[in-house]
Amino acid sequence: MAQPVLPRETASRMKTIQSVMEATVVVGNPPFPPHKKTDDPSEKFVDRALEALRVRGTMAMVVPESLLVKPSKKKWRSRTLKDHSLRAVITLPSELFQPYAASTTAIIILEKGVPHDNRKRTFFCRITNDGYRLKKNVRVEQPGEQLTAAATAYRQNQSLPGFCTWHTVSGTEWSPGNYIEGIAQTVDSFKAEIDSLTRSQVAFHALFAPQLIDLRRHLDEGDAVPIPYENNCQESGQEIRSQWKLDWR
Repeated sequence: MAQPVLPRETASRMKTIQSVMEATVVVGNPPFPPHKKTDDPSEKFVDRALEALRVRGTMAMVVPESLLVKPSKKKWRSRTLKDHSLRAVITLPSELFQPYAASTTAIIILEKGVPHDNRKRTFFCRITNDGYRLKKNVRVEQPGEQLTAAATAYRQNQSLPGFCTWHTVSGTEWSPGNYIEGIAQTVDSFKAEIDSLTRSQVAFHALFAPQLIDLRRHLDEGDAVPIPYENNCQESGQEIRSQWKLDWR
């Protein structure tokens, strides 16, 4: 029996029913990016979904990719692995929810009630083509979708360089990019990546043009100045990012 993850108000009314209805499968897509004042963080939706499952039930949830790598979410990832098994992590195309949202997302699949065995391999996959692309703020079909290949690789225990692999989880690092074997770039793949990045940037600027113009005005007038964060090293130790924020005067 599959069961959706319900909004907070509906979930509270359904509490009595859920206490006697243990789902075998739960799928969900929490709101993101979450509104700080009104929305729970994505991990709370994952926790709520796991509560609705019976032991050894399966949960598949679309979550922000930041949940896989953010140091502030490390304790949550560690706690989750102590009680449940991470079966798969699949990152999705960056344009997937555009023009409505510009979030990078991933699917995580967990098995409830089975502590994660560090010797057991997890499926990691990186999908860059779901069969659609963004054209003038509309998603249109394109060839080369990878959803079918990902499903086949998961069912048949396949590893494909540059696309997917089966690997043991290292600590609390859930990002597929840390496990998938890289492949040499061809001229065609390099051009395709440039095209994808260009479309993404154009779509972002078209969608948020008024806000960007307003931001530029504030910067020009000195109402806001960029302030560098301290250099912040990701927990994998492989990348150091210099981040910026705005100081509104």
